[in-house]
Amino acid sequence: MKLSACLIVKDEEGVLGECLQALSAVVDEIVVYDTGSTDATVDVATAHGAVVVQGYWNENFADARNRALE
Repeated sequence: MKLSACLIVKDEEGVLGECLQALSAVVDEIVVYDTGSTDATVDVATAHGAVVVQGYWNENFADARNRALE
């Protein structure tokens, strides 16, 4: 069995690295669903070994969650 963490993010470069580092100790996979960051969020996620999915935000968290889980 594999345990995955899934994060929905936008412009979180300042805090994402620490979060991913902490998560990596307890999960097998980290998926970062990016909703249109304009900072270095995607670079930080990639540097920490996360699977990055380039997504979008349509003002509906449930939609973003469902797309991220796919």
